Amino acid sequence: MKPYKKILDKQLWDDVILHSMSPEKPVKSIVLPARTITNPKLPSSSTKRPISTFELLSSSPFSTIINQEHVAELSSWIDRKSTTYSLSSIPYEFQLILRGSRDDFRPKTFWEMCNGRAGTIVVLKVSGTDEILGGYNPLAWDNKVGGGDFIETNSSFIFSLKNGKIENSILSRVVDNNRALYHYDSNCQNVLGPYFGNCEFMMESNVSDFTQDKLRWCDRGPGGNDNYYEKQIRSTTENFSIEDY
Repeated sequence: MKPYKKILDKQLWDDVILHSMSPEKPVKSIVLPARTITNPKLPSSSTKRPISTFELLSSSPFSTIINQEHVAELSSWIDRKSTTYSLSSIPYEFQLILRGSRDDFRPKTFWEMCNGRAGTIVVLKVSGTDEILGGYNPLAWDNKVGGGDFIETNSSFIFSLKNGKIENSILSRVVDNNRALYHYDSNCQNVLGPYFGNCEFMMESNVSDFTQDKLRWCDRGPGGNDNYYEKQIRSTTENFSIEDY
């Protein structure tokens, strides 16, 4: 013990000597309890941990067709911006209402699930090409319109998005506000889906499945030459089928 005398306080040294000789006698120094050494265990691989927002978005994307760059571009068009929003400044959170591959491709399903929904974007992937087409409706879809009727708005637009071999996006805004969209009566909703302008973007299926027959149009209606939107969003007027929407 003697070597420790040089480093210990005098009172503590005296108490150490006293305790070694008479353990039952109290000492004057403050003695801290003995230290406890623990052996922490790392969490096992089965331990649950919180999932970050980024992981949630990555593992459960709201769309299998468009990406965040497309979202930024669409958001800019909605707000009539001359430049595209950066990915960090997108003011909208897009939420999935309907996906054909999840909910089915029947026209009637569109009218059932989108009824009453305002501020919606229809997006589809053309079968066999890189084309991504769609339309924006600022108003609510209405499946209870009697007899069918055109819907008036000056804020709707149709589009083609840059993707793969499609090098540039195309934006086509409505120019005839009185004929921006068309809502069908209930009898036609088994065949016809969303309809923009004069057949300038529309979805139709006589077999109640948008993926089966080539009845999707991006053209002017049969026998009509009127444009209700600024420009065509496809380089061809051929009908097409879709992979998903």
